[in-house]
Amino acid sequence: MGTPDIRPDTKGHSGVDVFENNRALFETIAGGSLTVKPSPDGRFAVNMKTGELYIGDMFYDNPDLSSPERATVFGTMHETSHIEEMVRLLGRQGGPAQFEQYLERFGRDRAFASLDNCVADIRENRNVITKTNESFANVRDEIYEKSLFPTNDLMTSLNGKHVPRHIQFAECLLRENQLPDQPCNVDSEVRAAVDEIFAMNNKAGKPFMQIMTNPNLSIEERWQLQDYYLVPLMEKLKEQDLEDERNKQQDQQSDTSQSGEDSDGQDSFSLDPNEVFKEFYDELDQKVGSPLQPEDLEQILNEYRETHGEPIDPLENADQNYADKLGVDKNDLQKYRDLAKTVNELKNLKTNKKIVDELEELIHRIIANRKKPKPHPKYPQEEGDYLVDPADLIASVYTGNMTPKVWEDTEMREKLDKRAGEIELTLVCDGSDSMSWGGGVKRQEQLVAAVLLMETLKRFQNIINDACTDIYKQLDISSEIYRFGDTNAGTPIKSMSRELTEKERIDAMVAISKTTGTTNDYDSLSAIHNNLTDETREKIKTGELKKIVIVMTDGESNNASTVQENLEKLRTDGVIVVGVGITEEGKSVLTTYAPDAQVAKQATDLPLVLADLLQEHLNAV
Repeated sequence: MGTPDIRPDTKGHSGVDVFENNRALFETIAGGSLTVKPSPDGRFAVNMKTGELYIGDMFYDNPDLSSPERATVFGTMHETSHIEEMVRLLGRQGGPAQFEQYLERFGRDRAFASLDNCVADIRENRNVITKTNESFANVRDEIYEKSLFPTNDLMTSLNGKHVPRHIQFAECLLRENQLPDQPCNVDSEVRAAVDEIFAMNNKAGKPFMQIMTNPNLSIEERWQLQDYYLVPLMEKLKEQDLEDERNKQQDQQSDTSQSGEDSDGQDSFSLDPNEVFKEFYDELDQKVGSPLQPEDLEQILNEYRETHGEPIDPLENADQNYADKLGVDKNDLQKYRDLAKTVNELKNLKTNKKIVDELEELIHRIIANRKKPKPHPKYPQEEGDYLVDPADLIASVYTGNMTPKVWEDTEMREKLDKRAGEIELTLVCDGSDSMSWGGGVKRQEQLVAAVLLMETLKRFQNIINDACTDIYKQLDISSEIYRFGDTNAGTPIKSMSRELTEKERIDAMVAISKTTGTTNDYDSLSAIHNNLTDETREKIKTGELKKIVIVMTDGESNNASTVQENLEKLRTDGVIVVGVGITEEGKSVLTTYAPDAQVAKQATDLPLVLADLLQEHLNAV
C-alpha cells in the first residue's frame, strides 16, 4: 500500500474530525475486524463486544507537530495494531487462557506492563509503516521527537526527580529504536543493559530487536523472547532501584531515631514496586500511553468469551482426558511436554551433537559392556565342530597331511568385572526465592535440567528392559528428587524407586517450579544420610551399588558448616555428592561442596553441566 491519502481537515482541529474525514481509510486498515469511531472523551479505548475502536485528539495539544492530522492517523493505526494482535491471540486455540495469564501479570506488575508496552509500541509502529510506506516513518519520528519524548534526557522526570533505572531501560529501548541517531542520556547501568540488547544479532547478522518486533511474529513468541532476554535485565535494574529506596528509608529512619521521633514501625525492606515507583509509571503512561488499562483488558476477555465462547479443540479434549487419567492438571501435562521438546533439542556446543543423543550413546555403551558372553570361533583348528574348508581338506589328504587345520571350534569367553549392579541417583533442586529473580531464568533452566535427567533415566530404564535377556549382570536404576526451600526439604518430592512414571515426572516438575523460601540444602542432605541403611552402606562398600547425589543451588547455604558435616558423613559412606552452582551467584558451592563442585556460569549452561556429570559418573558403571 502506498502512503495514505489523508484528506484535509474541513471541520476543525480534532481527532473526531480526522476520523470522519478518513473513515474509509481506518475501516480498511481494521480489516473488517474492528469498526473505528471517534472517542467521546478524547482517549483511546476499545469495546470488544461491539468491535469498536475509539480514537482521541491528544496530538492537537502540541503546536510543535507539523501535522496533527497525520500524527492522529498514525496514532489510530498504531492503536488498531495493538487490538489486532490481541484479536488474533484470542482467536487461536488456547488464546483466551494465554490472554488471561497476560492480564493477571499486566495488572499486578507495572514494571512488566511498562516494558511490555514500550516493546509492543516498537512492533506496532513497524506494522503501521509496513501497511503504508517508509515515508510514513517521518510522521513516527516527529511524534516521538516533538510529542512523546521531546528530550533525550531519560534520567530526569517532569518534576525533576531521578527516574528509576528499570523505567529508563524501557523508555530507552523505545526511543532509541525510533530515533537511533539520538542516543539517550541514561544511567551507566542502563546504558550497559541497552547496549547489550542492541549488540545481539542472529547468525545472519539481523538485530535481535528487529527479530522480536517483527510484525509477522506472534504475540506469544514476542512474549517468550521478551521474558528470556529483556525481563531479566529489567528485573536486575529494578532490584537496584529498590535497594536505593531501602537505603533511603534506612537513612530516614535513622534521622527520625536521632531526632527522638517515633518510627511508625514500617518494615523498610518490604517494598511494593507498584507503590514505590507509581508516579514514574504514571508519567511513562502519559508519555506513550498504555494501549489498554487492566480493567479494559479484563473487559476484552470477558466480552470475547460472552460473544465467542471458548474454542473447542479436539486435541485439547484429548489432553484433558489423558490428564484426568493420569491424575494431573492438563496445563501441567502440556508444560512438561513442552519442556521435554526443549530438552530433545538441546545441543552440546563442544561436539555439536544433541545432548540426549550423547546420553543415549552412553546408555548403549553401558549395556554393551554387560552383554552375556557369546561363542567365539576358533579357526583354524585340527579338530572342531564345523568343517570350514572341505576343498583344503581333500587337497591336504592327497598330499599326505591327515590332520589339516580346516576345522572351526567355539569357546565361551567370560570376563569377571566389578561393575555395580545398582545405581541410585538423587537430584536436589533449589526452591529458594532467589531462583525467581531476574525473570525466573534460573528456575526455568533448573526445570529443563531436571526434565533432562528424568527423561534420560526413563530412557535408560526402557533400554535396560529391552536388553534384559542379553545382560549377564543385571543393572537396576533407582531415582529420587528433593527440593529445598521450605520445611519440606527433608521429604522427597519423588521417593527412591525404580519407577519413574509420567505422573511422577509431571508432579516433580510442578514441585520444582515453586520457589518458596530459603537455602536450607542441609535439610535435604541430612534426610538423604538418615535414609542410608546398613545394607545400602555394605553394597556401596563392596561396589555393588553406586550412589550419586547432585545438588543444584544458586546461592550460599544458610548453614554451610551443617552442609559440610552432612557431606562428610555421606562421602565417608561412599556416596558421591556433587554441588552445582547456578550462575556466579552460586559459586559458593566451590567451597561449601568442595572438592566435588562446579559452577554453571550461565543458567542456560545448567542442562549441559548436568549431562556432563551423568557422563562422568555413569561411564564406568
